[in-house]
Amino acid sequence: MTIDIEDLETIRYAKSLLEGESFAIKATNFIGKPIEIGLGMLPEKANKTITKATNKALNVALKAAVVTMSKKPTKSSWEKMHKLACDNCLKVVVKM
Repeated sequence: MTIDIEDLETIRYAKSLLEGESFAIKATNFIGKPIEIGLGMLPEKANKTITKATNKALNVALKAAVVTMSKKPTKSSWEKMHKLACDNCLKVVVKM
């Protein structure tokens, strides 16, 4: 089995996106630890409410990502839309 040069470049690009630590990941890691500690101090009811809202936001983002998937190969991805959705999801979670 051989892989076309174009497909190999696409795979390399995808790998770089997956391995590279984006700004969103860095920000989440930086902000996440104090939030995690703070959540541990909240009453159980408040913690459950926040967890429920966070799960809902993440599920909405996941559904949006799945909707943009196609069975047919495309020339470009929805990378910018996915990043925008991720950033907006993070804003919702951070505002809680």
